[in-house]
Amino acid sequence: MLVLLDNNYVDREGLRAYFEASPDNRAAIPHTVFVEWHKGDAEKVTRKVLRQACEYGRRIVILRDTLSLLRMRGQPKRIMTRLIDERQTAYFPTYCATFITGPGSEEVSAQFETHGQNARDQVDGLQEEAHKLMKRFAHWDTVFDPAELAEMKGLLDRDEKLSAGLQGKTFVLAEEWGKRQLAGHRISGLTRTRAEFINTLAFRYGAMAVAFYINWRNNPKNYPSNDQKVLNHFMDIKIAAQATYFDGFLTNDALIEPVYRIAMGMITALGGYTRCGNFTPVEGFAVPM
Repeated sequence: MLVLLDNNYVDREGLRAYFEASPDNRAAIPHTVFVEWHKGDAEKVTRKVLRQACEYGRRIVILRDTLSLLRMRGQPKRIMTRLIDERQTAYFPTYCATFITGPGSEEVSAQFETHGQNARDQVDGLQEEAHKLMKRFAHWDTVFDPAELAEMKGLLDRDEKLSAGLQGKTFVLAEEWGKRQLAGHRISGLTRTRAEFINTLAFRYGAMAVAFYINWRNNPKNYPSNDQKVLNHFMDIKIAAQATYFDGFLTNDALIEPVYRIAMGMITALGGYTRCGNFTPVEGFAVPM
């Protein structure tokens, strides 16, 4: 089994239990999580949160940076190979010995400082993207009528399926946001069909954004109220979107769990690549391919 780790799970005892449950259990860490750790006191935070994971260093998989993943094509063949950074994965046990469990040095501190500055630069860029998503949420308020909002609440309260019309509408919004992500990075020509587009990270971002909207719209108290919360939620969405390719998502964030579940329901119903390729197609989603 290969699951993806949220930044809030890596230093928890649940991770040890997961690894101890089976020698075949492995875990992936996305680049976005390293950005989370590095944006503050990079050395202090990273050395603390990764110490436990480094005990299982050879069972940790490191993903490519998010821009590389956005450029990933949607053909299902060898998706896992395109997700994983083989060089960083092979280096991870050495990284642990040098940067996490080792005694530290001026050179190590200097490299952490460089990582920290790079992370802060990335976060500055993400803040603008996060605000754009909040503006889309305001627009989506004009797209759905009260009956549709009530129907979407059933996804949270009773785990119901959406009607065909609402399935199609949510798909279009996810597709639209995904295409905006690609356009913002000047990426084009990745896919030939909608079926392939569903396997791109851009669409997974879109599905997670729609799922976040559904969850927020039915739980207004969870609405991000300041710049930092907006950014934090946006980064949560990016991490959860990358988890949709894997066998599971280990997180301690109670707000992102229903969001991940709703988005996975959409992706699975569309026949998208999930569970490291070992997925079982379910009854279809009402969207023309």
